[in-house]
Amino acid sequence: MEDLLDSGAFHCEQVWEEGSDREGAERLQIEEAKDRIRLDSTEDFYLTGDSLGLISTIGRYPFYMEAPLSALGLEDWAA
Repeated sequence: MEDLLDSGAFHCEQVWEEGSDREGAERLQIEEAKDRIRLDSTEDFYLTGDSLGLISTIGRYPFYMEAPLSALGLEDWAA
């Protein structure tokens, strides 16, 4: 999971840090989420037709991040 999150392919649907550049705040938010994603959970991810979504939290607030399957090298897996 850490390799996927380090790929740079994930983008957050909402970024909570205000006053920073969005890209930097987004990277920080994804970095903080690494320890909160439960790898054995069936509820912390979702699939769309062409992307993988992960669900995490910042404090008590959930947030969602998605990456295209093609950017993760998983497009053949999804076919």
